[in-house]
Amino acid sequence: MLQEARANRRKKLQQKFRQCMQGVIFRKVQKIQSIIVVVWILLLRDRRHVDQNVGVEIQVFVPFPRITKYFRLQENEIAKCLDKFILQRGPLSVGEMLNPFFLSHLTSRLWFQVIDDQLLTVNFDTSGVIEKGDLVHSCLVEFHAVKYVLSMYRSPSNTVIRLYNSEGPYNLRVEIPLNLLAAWISIYKEKSVRGEVGALKAWELYQMFKNYDADEEIEEGTQKCGTSEELLSQDSISLDLTEISGLIPWIMDRIDVHHDPVSKKGSIVLQFETDAKRFEQMAIVLQRVWRGKRARMMAKEEIFRQYEKCFDMTLRAFFYVNIHTSQKQWSKPRLLSENDDIDDPPDEWRAAEYFDQETKTSKNYYFNPRTGQSSWITEEDAARILQRKFRARITQDLIMSNLNFSQIVHAVKYTEEIERKYKQNPLKLSSRVNLALLYHCLKFDLPSAKSLYEDAISHSSCHPVISRAYGIFILATACETEMINNFKTACKLFDDAEVLDPGAIKFRSAIENFFYWSIIMHPNNPIALLNYALLHQCILGEYYRAEKIYRRALSVDSKNSNVSNNYNFFIDQLYPGGFYAGNGVPNVVIRRSQIKETRPAWGEWRLMFDPLCTNSYDSFWYNSIDFVSSFDEPNWKNVWATRVRRSSIVPTDPDSLWVEYFDPKLRSSFLYNRTTDEYAWKRSATTPTKCI
Repeated sequence: MLQEARANRRKKLQQKFRQCMQGVIFRKVQKIQSIIVVVWILLLRDRRHVDQNVGVEIQVFVPFPRITKYFRLQENEIAKCLDKFILQRGPLSVGEMLNPFFLSHLTSRLWFQVIDDQLLTVNFDTSGVIEKGDLVHSCLVEFHAVKYVLSMYRSPSNTVIRLYNSEGPYNLRVEIPLNLLAAWISIYKEKSVRGEVGALKAWELYQMFKNYDADEEIEEGTQKCGTSEELLSQDSISLDLTEISGLIPWIMDRIDVHHDPVSKKGSIVLQFETDAKRFEQMAIVLQRVWRGKRARMMAKEEIFRQYEKCFDMTLRAFFYVNIHTSQKQWSKPRLLSENDDIDDPPDEWRAAEYFDQETKTSKNYYFNPRTGQSSWITEEDAARILQRKFRARITQDLIMSNLNFSQIVHAVKYTEEIERKYKQNPLKLSSRVNLALLYHCLKFDLPSAKSLYEDAISHSSCHPVISRAYGIFILATACETEMINNFKTACKLFDDAEVLDPGAIKFRSAIENFFYWSIIMHPNNPIALLNYALLHQCILGEYYRAEKIYRRALSVDSKNSNVSNNYNFFIDQLYPGGFYAGNGVPNVVIRRSQIKETRPAWGEWRLMFDPLCTNSYDSFWYNSIDFVSSFDEPNWKNVWATRVRRSSIVPTDPDSLWVEYFDPKLRSSFLYNRTTDEYAWKRSATTPTKCI
């Protein structure tokens, strides 16, 4: 029964406690003057949504000596206790005042009355904002034509400035921690020396002031907000400013009142706040200018990526094309200044699509944006056409004529009948000679051609066609050691053929049906080119064309020993003392030579020097107008006669001994003396210069 009674009593007490705790909106265990207490705040009436005052009850329980103290506050009394936050943030609603953060501030107003270490009573101070320091100054000041009562409090940790205006609804208050005041004084002392406060230092002061929390407990000897090494400690403040008489005027000169244009709320503004905001506005302006410039730069870069220029051949001008939308315009894209322009397009061919509105079909075409050219064929197809034309032109230059269709048909039929006739009558001399030429020039079966040539020459050693064809064959197949002997043998065959057939009239058929046709069929065969070069060298006597064909054969196969041996022997025979001497300097020598000497008296003639020459003929004469070359010095009398024939007479005095000529090739004038038969270049208006 006793246990049951105790359980019922405990249950009733717990129920009563829960009923009492239903209205608790705040609970905290804290120290007040080194005494541990438990504080409850209960809501007396739940009137959050009713236009009546809301009251709270503060219960303070002291474990030792187990006493509880009760304090009741109405809504207006709560607002009065939260005067500091109202000054900083503006009016608070009922819901905001019942926030645990603000309710915690109410507990800071509890204090104990203790005498001889004995607790007498617990008190709650409702006298508004409690300033911890002493009132050091009070006076009447005026800001923006509004009068205020200024009160300044100073404590060991901070300085508080309060402004009271009887006409305004609120009091203005600002709290300055002592380390911030020390840094402020130090930085503005530098202003008197440098003439301006640094933006970074002013911004640091503003951030310290902004982050300052007046409710944070400060241990003795520590500095609140003193985190920068550049900020000075309290000991660094000059003596004249730490004294009350110097500090008060200094601070009063550096405060102002600012009213928000929207809320009409006033606040005390310190000078470093004004400087920091001014610097902030300057930074904002600079950032705005930079962002604008950067945005324009990015827009230009985007324009450069989206647009390109194309050339119009009709108007001879560039237009602009949007590569994404294909929109065309003659004017520059916007945001591009006079000095800005899109780069010229690359010189390349691109594919595009053309849509025919009439036939409703699409067709690809190709255009060059740099030159404005367009074509229906690709660049590769155009290159193939050019290559085909170029090969045809090269072949035409080699054979020195344009083969018509009838000539081709005749050559094909002629070559087809050769083997058939040889099978019908292999003992006939013409059949064996034609078959030897076929193996030699078209099928390149040199062993078979050699046996046929030797058989034919044994039966008719004086036949002009056999002699010329066999002479070309032994030169084409000769090795380097046999070149001289074979050349002598071939020259004897050519001389005998020339006696019997002057001008190689009977050899024309072999030239057209075998040597020409071999170049047509095999333009890149070195043996065919070698036979053709030997034809021009030994039979036709066209040494310039022979050298050109030799170089063509070497470009096809530079390692062919037969071609290189014949070419080198041919070049050597063009020098003085050689078999072909007197026919000019080889073209390859002219190309690799350099000018050794020029004189005004020589006119178009140059003395050239061959740096790669292996004999004594390293110098020769070259005519830059007629492209004539010679190892011997020109006959100057004949040179002047040639100049007179191509020049025109300039009208002068008929009685003068000098006749003036103008040479259009040299673009200069020269004089001829009728009496002495001398020539002279005209150097001045009166004095001629004698020449050779």
